[in-house]
Amino acid sequence: MQDGRQCFRELTIGENLRAASFAHANGAADRLEMVFSYFPFLKDMTGRPAGVLSGGQLQMLVVGMAIMCNPKLMLLDEPSLGLSPVMVQSVFDVIERLHRDIGLTVVIAEQTVPRLLKIASDVFVLARAVS
Repeated sequence: MQDGRQCFRELTIGENLRAASFAHANGAADRLEMVFSYFPFLKDMTGRPAGVLSGGQLQMLVVGMAIMCNPKLMLLDEPSLGLSPVMVQSVFDVIERLHRDIGLTVVIAEQTVPRLLKIASDVFVLARAVS
């Protein structure tokens, strides 16, 4: 089953984060520390295989992997899909902090509109025309 949370499940968390930094190696050590500051559990579990993570933990890992690429823009498609309310809150808290702390532009396609309204600077609603 593909859940959209793409990482190397057989590699450790640390190996996944290092692999993601190959796209932009300069400053990778600083970005790794930033990832660990946003997601402390990743540091605590750095030697564990990514394949043993829960859906919410995987979501945090792939957001961390994106950070390792030093993006200017992050596009997230349904980041809350299949996550517990606690995990959803954690993921959205980090997304909001990334925008506030480093000025990262984040575009989110999400069905959980009330949560987005709390953090978004701009919201666009797409609806299918019914004939």
